Amino acid sequence: PFILQAELREAQGDRDGALAAWRQAMASDPGDEARAGLWRLLVKSRTGAESSSGEMGDLLRELVTRPHRHGAEALATGLELGLAEEPELRVWAERLRDHPQATPAQRLLAEEAAMRLDPSLRPQVLARVAASLRTQAPAERLMAMRWLLRLGAAEEAAQGMTRDEAMRQSDTFLIWLEAVALTGRW
Repeated sequence: PFILQAELREAQGDRDGALAAWRQAMASDPGDEARAGLWRLLVKSRTGAESSSGEMGDLLRELVTRPHRHGAEALATGLELGLAEEPELRVWAERLRDHPQATPAQRLLAEEAAMRLDPSLRPQVLARVAASLRTQAPAERLMAMRWLLRLGAAEEAAQGMTRDEAMRQSDTFLIWLEAVALTGRW
């Protein structure tokens, strides 16, 4: 009941009431659902001083170790917002890339964070993403191809599908065509 109450108060814009309800939910249920809810609310309303210390930082450091979706979400948000120092962010990028519940978008975020933290990893990361294209579902493959194009990796993106595969849908064809055009292999 406290989780429902917290979600309702949050939806109503009652931050203080939502914080209290999330804390009550944590006290009554040792699972991570309430921890994740409280942490998300603290992230939404954070100030710079709260980001890596205090309650928000403690919750974050607990959640990033979890093998479920809340762990993947905490890792992704922590990387996106830079909620730790560089050495810890490197570890988080690796954890998120290999996390059992990470979404394809979160895995790409982890790869991008790894390159941002260590630019020398770029060739290795681009090759890893390009190699994974053939085994991905069509929507995931298209997302990864767009990601590669955004990073200027047209050669890797062009490896994502054949002309015949690209011709099946207009959006995939346009992405494939852009990649091939940028490589100069018309």
